[in-house]
Amino acid sequence: MLTLAGWTYAATTVWQSRRIFWQNVVSVSPRKARAYNNLGVGWAGEGNVQEAMNAYRSAIEVAPNYAEAHMNLAYHLHRLGRRDEARRHYHLGTKHATGARPQLFCNLGLFFLEDNELDK
Repeated sequence: MLTLAGWTYAATTVWQSRRIFWQNVVSVSPRKARAYNNLGVGWAGEGNVQEAMNAYRSAIEVAPNYAEAHMNLAYHLHRLGRRDEARRHYHLGTKHATGARPQLFCNLGLFFLEDNELDK
């Protein structure tokens, strides 16, 4: 019975937050780009943009063609005023995007709107 209580406590701890859950997934499966991307979303949700960007970079390191990680990283770089880096990751994200994923292009449109480059 104590063993079950220990497992229940461990599972409850893992599910405390999105970030903690995805940190656990990354520790168990360190070659899963989606886990790093979702960890980045968790960090961003807690307001820790630097850790979020580190997680997105880890996702890209594992899977260089992972569009969502490029777009998430670009979004934060854009907000930090690092426009050249943001532009590069927006470009890579759209280059590797597959299927109908309009949410990936929304922030890119805002990026071009700020620069009055709507013809891009």
